[in-house]
Amino acid sequence: FIEGETGEEVRMQRCALDDESTTYLEEGMEVDLLYYNDHPIKFGIKSLITEEVVNTKPSVAVSSAHDKTYVTLSNGRTQVAPPYIKKGDRVLIDPKTHKILRRV
Repeated sequence: FIEGETGEEVRMQRCALDDESTTYLEEGMEVDLLYYNDHPIKFGIKSLITEEVVNTKPSVAVSSAHDKTYVTLSNGRTQVAPPYIKKGDRVLIDPKTHKILRRV
């Protein structure tokens, strides 16, 4: 990571990085760093993420109230989405919950 105000490089141990959140990281993205004893131990993404749906796979549901679709995003992540999400849609994702909030 690069500290925005000073331009200083900040390094974290690989084991401190959450694989779920690292799939959303992009160059130039602002993140919050949590420090312990002057060492970064965790990061958090500050804003919502926009990704493109590159593939969809419908799942069988018991009722229409519980329909869901599995989607593959442009960052390679596969996750559950509402059934109205289609290939080519751009979606807004909350990086804290990893849920698709809506199409954009």
